[in-house]
Amino acid sequence: MNPDVLKGALEAAQLAITLAGWLVAWYVARSRATRASIAELDKRLDDTAERIVRVEKDLEHAPTREDIAALYDTIKPIDRQLAGLAASVGAMQGTLESVGRGVQMVQDYLLNRSGFDLKGGR
Repeated sequence: MNPDVLKGALEAAQLAITLAGWLVAWYVARSRATRASIAELDKRLDDTAERIVRVEKDLEHAPTREDIAALYDTIKPIDRQLAGLAASVGAMQGTLESVGRGVQMVQDYLLNRSGFDLKGGR
């Protein structure tokens, strides 16, 4: 065998082995990155599952639609009673204003009849 041919063949084999090593290193590194990202996604999924469990526990104590409807049915008559009470208070206020005007008129009459002056006395 010719030494130049042998040297060329060894160089080609060395190049092939180097390229194969780089490909293996690249594949392993990519595989590691994928494992790391899978581990990260697993952690995020576990965290999300824990959060969902906490929300579900909180929602167990939340009022249902039926509870809110029952509360509304309880409050509705009270609201009607308060509206009636407000109307009654409004009517009383009008009556009190009328009585106040009558009292003022009587007071003015009595003060004028006696000749009493609020600013300076008699």
